[in-house]
Amino acid sequence: MPVIRPSGRKGPLASVRDHLADMLVNELMGERVRRGPVIFELPTDRKNQIDVIVMWEEWKSVPVAARNEVVREAYRRFEKIIEAGTHHIDPALPREPLVPTPALVIAGTWEDLTTNDFLPYKIIPSRRAGEDIPEDVYLMMIDAGAVWTPFGHQLLFPTEEMAADALARLNKDMPEVGWSLVGPSFGPNMG
Repeated sequence: MPVIRPSGRKGPLASVRDHLADMLVNELMGERVRRGPVIFELPTDRKNQIDVIVMWEEWKSVPVAARNEVVREAYRRFEKIIEAGTHHIDPALPREPLVPTPALVIAGTWEDLTTNDFLPYKIIPSRRAGEDIPEDVYLMMIDAGAVWTPFGHQLLFPTEEMAADALARLNKDMPEVGWSLVGPSFGPNMG
Protein backbone atom coordinates (compact mmCIF):
# COMPACT_ATOMS: atom_id res chain seq x y z
CA MET A 1 0.00 0.00 0.00
CA PRO A 2 1.31 3.48 -0.77
CA VAL A 3 1.55 6.20 1.85
CA ILE A 4 -0.15 9.38 0.69
CA ARG A 5 0.63 12.65 2.48
CA PRO A 6 -0.20 16.28 1.83
CA SER A 7 2.58 17.96 -0.17
CA GLY A 8 5.30 19.48 1.97
CA ARG A 9 4.63 17.21 4.93
CA LYS A 10 7.62 15.19 6.01
CA GLY A 11 7.35 11.46 6.35
CA PRO A 12 7.91 9.84 9.75
CA LEU A 13 11.46 8.72 8.88
CA ALA A 14 12.43 12.29 7.91
CA SER A 15 11.08 13.53 11.26
CA VAL A 16 13.10 10.90 13.11
CA ARG A 17 16.23 11.85 11.16
CA ASP A 18 15.73 15.54 11.95
CA HIS A 19 15.21 14.77 15.63
CA LEU A 20 18.34 12.60 15.80
CA ALA A 21 20.39 15.23 13.95
CA ASP A 22 19.20 17.84 16.49
CA MET A 23 20.22 15.56 19.37
CA LEU A 24 23.65 15.06 17.78
CA VAL A 25 24.07 18.83 17.42
CA ASN A 26 23.22 19.24 21.11
CA GLU A 27 25.86 16.66 21.99
CA LEU A 28 28.43 18.41 19.76
CA MET A 29 27.64 21.64 21.62
CA GLY A 30 28.32 19.96 24.95
CA GLU A 31 24.69 19.55 26.01
CA ARG A 32 24.76 15.91 27.07
CA VAL A 33 21.58 13.91 27.43
CA ARG A 34 20.93 10.66 29.26
CA ARG A 35 21.59 7.69 26.97
CA GLY A 36 22.62 10.14 24.29
CA PRO A 37 25.16 9.46 21.58
CA VAL A 38 28.85 8.91 22.21
CA ILE A 39 30.82 10.64 19.47
CA PHE A 40 34.44 9.76 18.69
CA GLU A 41 36.31 12.18 16.44
CA LEU A 42 39.48 10.73 14.96
CA PRO A 43 42.10 12.81 13.16
CA THR A 44 42.94 12.10 9.53
CA ASP A 45 45.79 13.21 7.27
CA ARG A 46 43.31 15.32 5.29
CA LYS A 47 43.05 19.02 6.17
CA ASN A 48 39.86 19.96 8.04
CA GLN A 49 38.50 16.42 7.97
CA ILE A 50 37.94 13.87 10.70
CA ASP A 51 36.64 10.33 10.88
CA VAL A 52 33.60 10.04 13.14
CA ILE A 53 32.19 7.10 15.07
CA VAL A 54 28.79 7.63 16.71
CA MET A 55 27.62 4.88 19.06
CA TRP A 56 23.96 5.20 19.95
CA GLU A 57 21.07 2.84 20.50
CA GLU A 58 18.73 5.35 18.81
CA TRP A 59 20.21 4.22 15.48
CA LYS A 60 18.03 1.10 15.71
CA SER A 61 15.11 3.14 14.33
CA VAL A 62 17.13 4.37 11.33
CA PRO A 63 18.18 2.24 8.37
CA VAL A 64 21.93 1.67 8.31
CA ALA A 65 22.25 3.44 4.96
CA ALA A 66 20.65 6.63 6.37
CA ARG A 67 22.67 6.92 9.58
CA ASN A 68 25.77 8.42 7.97
CA GLU A 69 23.76 11.21 6.34
CA VAL A 70 22.17 12.05 9.72
CA VAL A 71 25.67 12.46 11.21
CA ARG A 72 26.84 14.59 8.27
CA GLU A 73 23.72 16.76 8.54
CA ALA A 74 24.36 17.26 12.27
CA TYR A 75 27.90 18.46 11.56
CA ARG A 76 26.56 20.87 8.89
CA ARG A 77 24.03 22.28 11.38
CA PHE A 78 26.68 22.51 14.08
CA GLU A 79 28.98 24.44 11.72
CA LYS A 80 26.19 26.92 10.91
CA ILE A 81 25.61 27.52 14.63
CA ILE A 82 29.33 28.09 15.26
CA GLU A 83 29.66 30.37 12.22
CA ALA A 84 26.62 32.41 13.28
CA GLY A 85 28.29 33.10 16.63
CA THR A 86 31.68 34.02 15.15
CA HIS A 87 32.64 37.37 13.62
CA HIS A 88 34.54 37.15 10.33
CA ILE A 89 36.93 40.13 10.10
CA ASP A 90 37.43 40.27 6.31
CA PRO A 91 34.62 38.68 4.29
CA ALA A 92 36.73 39.08 1.13
CA LEU A 93 39.23 36.51 2.45
CA PRO A 94 38.32 32.83 2.44
CA ARG A 95 37.44 31.52 5.84
CA GLU A 96 38.94 28.36 7.29
CA PRO A 97 36.20 25.93 8.33
CA LEU A 98 35.39 26.25 12.02
CA VAL A 99 34.14 22.67 12.22
CA PRO A 100 35.91 19.75 10.53
CA THR A 101 34.01 17.79 7.91
CA PRO A 102 33.37 14.11 8.59
CA ALA A 103 35.30 12.02 6.06
CA LEU A 104 34.45 8.49 7.19
CA VAL A 105 31.34 8.01 9.32
CA ILE A 106 30.45 4.92 11.33
CA ALA A 107 27.10 5.09 13.11
CA GLY A 108 26.49 1.98 15.17
CA THR A 109 24.59 0.33 17.99
CA TRP A 110 25.65 -2.27 20.52
CA GLU A 111 24.65 -5.01 18.09
CA ASP A 112 27.03 -3.54 15.50
CA LEU A 113 29.85 -3.83 18.06
CA THR A 114 29.30 -7.57 18.32
CA THR A 115 30.20 -8.03 14.65
CA ASN A 116 32.65 -5.14 14.09
CA ASP A 117 35.71 -4.26 16.12
CA PHE A 118 35.70 -0.49 15.80
CA LEU A 119 35.95 0.12 19.57
CA PRO A 120 38.63 -2.42 20.54
CA TYR A 121 39.98 -0.77 23.72
CA LYS A 122 38.19 -1.01 27.05
CA ILE A 123 38.70 0.60 30.46
CA ILE A 124 37.35 -1.27 33.46
CA PRO A 125 37.15 -0.41 37.15
CA SER A 126 38.59 -2.98 39.52
CA ARG A 127 36.05 -4.85 41.62
CA ARG A 128 35.44 -8.26 43.12
CA ALA A 129 33.58 -10.89 41.12
CA GLY A 130 29.82 -10.36 41.39
CA GLU A 131 30.25 -6.92 42.99
CA ASP A 132 28.18 -4.11 41.47
CA ILE A 133 29.87 -0.95 40.28
CA PRO A 134 29.25 1.81 42.87
CA GLU A 135 26.99 4.64 41.68
CA ASP A 136 29.72 7.32 41.78
CA VAL A 137 32.03 5.13 39.66
CA TYR A 138 29.20 4.37 37.24
CA LEU A 139 28.44 8.09 36.85
CA MET A 140 32.14 8.80 36.28
CA MET A 141 32.15 6.17 33.52
CA ILE A 142 29.15 7.78 31.84
CA ASP A 143 30.79 11.20 32.10
CA ALA A 144 33.95 9.76 30.49
CA GLY A 145 31.91 8.62 27.46
CA ALA A 146 30.75 5.12 28.31
CA VAL A 147 28.77 3.36 25.59
CA TRP A 148 25.48 1.68 26.53
CA THR A 149 25.50 -2.11 26.22
CA PRO A 150 23.12 -4.83 27.46
CA PHE A 151 25.72 -5.40 30.22
CA GLY A 152 25.55 -1.78 31.41
CA HIS A 153 27.67 1.13 30.28
CA GLN A 154 31.14 0.17 29.02
CA LEU A 155 34.13 2.45 28.46
CA LEU A 156 35.10 1.51 24.89
CA PHE A 157 37.43 3.43 22.58
CA PRO A 158 38.52 3.27 18.94
CA THR A 159 42.21 3.99 19.58
CA GLU A 160 44.71 3.14 22.28
CA GLU A 161 45.60 6.84 22.52
CA MET A 162 41.99 7.85 23.26
CA ALA A 163 41.70 5.06 25.82
CA ALA A 164 45.00 6.06 27.48
CA ASP A 165 43.86 9.71 27.69
CA ALA A 166 40.58 8.66 29.30
CA LEU A 167 42.44 6.32 31.67
CA ALA A 168 44.71 9.18 32.78
CA ARG A 169 41.68 11.42 33.48
CA LEU A 170 39.89 8.64 35.39
CA ASN A 171 42.98 7.85 37.47
CA LYS A 172 43.39 11.56 38.25
CA ASP A 173 39.73 12.11 39.20
CA MET A 174 39.11 8.78 41.00
CA PRO A 175 42.43 7.02 41.67
CA GLU A 176 41.01 4.80 44.43
CA VAL A 177 39.06 2.79 41.83
CA GLY A 178 42.08 1.17 40.19
CA TRP A 179 41.13 1.58 36.52
CA SER A 180 42.63 -0.80 33.96
CA LEU A 181 43.04 -0.57 30.21
CA VAL A 182 42.27 -3.76 28.29
CA GLY A 183 42.59 -4.07 24.57
CA PRO A 184 41.74 -4.97 22.04
CA SER A 185 38.35 -6.17 23.27
CA PHE A 186 35.67 -7.64 21.06
CA GLY A 187 32.33 -9.34 21.12
CA PRO A 188 29.51 -9.95 23.54
CA ASN A 189 31.69 -11.25 26.41
CA MET A 190 32.50 -7.70 27.45
CA GLY A 191 30.38 -7.61 30.61
